[in-house]
Amino acid sequence: MSNDIYSQLAYENEIMTERDMQQALHLSKNKVRNMLNQGIIPAVKFGKDYRITRGEFNKWMKASGGKKFEVID
Repeated sequence: MSNDIYSQLAYENEIMTERDMQQALHLSKNKVRNMLNQGIIPAVKFGKDYRITRGEFNKWMKASGGKKFEVID
């Protein structure tokens, strides 16, 4: 395998934190937390925090296609 493939695999498997999700979505901490608690963002909860791989996050973003989500505050 070439270094480009390894780099892509490392990128896709990188673990995103809630803060990373907030920055990627340009949303507030509370809005992202509500989306996570409601299962809108398909992340895994570890204790009090959520995590998702960048690859899964990107798949979710593509699948959502920019649609608006109804988030209960």
